[in-house]
Amino acid sequence: MAANISLAMTDEENEKLVQETKNYKFKTVTTKEGLNFNIPEDMPIEKRNGVTAPIPFDEYMYFKLRKVEEKLASLEKKIDELQSVFSAFKKTEAQKALSPAEKAGVLSRP
Repeated sequence: MAANISLAMTDEENEKLVQETKNYKFKTVTTKEGLNFNIPEDMPIEKRNGVTAPIPFDEYMYFKLRKVEEKLASLEKKIDELQSVFSAFKKTEAQKALSPAEKAGVLSRP
């Protein structure tokens, strides 16, 4: 019994592929030395051992995660700065809210 195999795509399969391609925002066609690659814009293409190809995925992910770590460290530093400014502001506002007797140290809040 011979299997009936068709390599042609149906219209429905073709439309599904087109929609998937449209939904994947980061895939672009990058051309280098006459070769086309469907890869993210920032993925480097290098020539290694005579073969022109995108860098290996693990190197690309290391590159991306390094950028995320740097951004996260920058954001953590900014958050720490904002927290110190906010705590100083709270102390100033707390001092303004004290009555004259509390400022003099005669009364204290429980």
